[in-house]
Amino acid sequence: MSQEFTDLRPMGIGEILDRSIQLYRSNFSTFFGILLVVYVLMFVVNQPLLILQRGFQSTEVGDPAQVGVKVILSMAFSLMTILVALVITPLGQGALTLAVSQRFLGRRISTVEAYRGIVRRLPTLIWAGLLVAIVVGLGFMLFLIPGIYFYFCFLLTTVVVVLEEKKATAAMGRSKELMRVKTEKGFWSFRSNSSKAAIILLIMFALNMAVSFIMTIPTLAVQYYYSNGQVFTPEAMAAVPVAVELALGALQTLLGAAVAPIFTIPLVLLYYDIRIRFEGFDLEMMAQSLSQTPAASEVGLDNP
Repeated sequence: MSQEFTDLRPMGIGEILDRSIQLYRSNFSTFFGILLVVYVLMFVVNQPLLILQRGFQSTEVGDPAQVGVKVILSMAFSLMTILVALVITPLGQGALTLAVSQRFLGRRISTVEAYRGIVRRLPTLIWAGLLVAIVVGLGFMLFLIPGIYFYFCFLLTTVVVVLEEKKATAAMGRSKELMRVKTEKGFWSFRSNSSKAAIILLIMFALNMAVSFIMTIPTLAVQYYYSNGQVFTPEAMAAVPVAVELALGALQTLLGAAVAPIFTIPLVLLYYDIRIRFEGFDLEMMAQSLSQTPAASEVGLDNP
């Protein structure tokens, strides 16, 4: 991974989004390749479950033996899918976070290097993700507002685990510190960290919904064609040939891997924006560049 000094300065919401788009466009193959690994693995793991679901549609109601076997197999493959997702999802998210950070700082990194650099932090990423999910989930059960509060407090937990190499609980505390610090006046102003994050997430969510809608069009068209006008019914899904269904799944896998980075890139840039405003990270990097000293760790960040 080569190192070079990059333009680090405080950013508003518009600039975070603009630089995120520029960063993705200039590093599309790397970012896309990182998440494509995750999406392809999930696509492969999901195939036995999809085949079983098609089998349910063709099994006669009066055949309890076959139904029982398929229910057991379906539960087993569902559990396997969940376990695989618990491992490869944080692995891919961590690798993408590392790659985005390196490219934002002007350093080169490949897909293989990103995964190699994140493997040793995988147990922490998994544990941190589970802790955040539990805390936020409990918060949403307590009349919604606590869940929203916890969600924004721990929004940067994964970023902190990857870039500062902190343990799960320490990363959650660090994320809370960064999100709550008043880098600018006015907690509810558009310039506060929580407001920035909320607006960025809303924009990304709207974009994702639009892309998801577009992704359903081929599925609707295929079901309509093969089922004589029906869509989203068991009969319509069963009428689609397996080969066509696999082709649609492959297309959705590619599109999903292409869209997913839009959520991670702005969060990494938000993390750096907070550190630049709160901790003078830009001056720290400039000092390293002028003194020609190497970064303290593989990702180029000192633990604060």
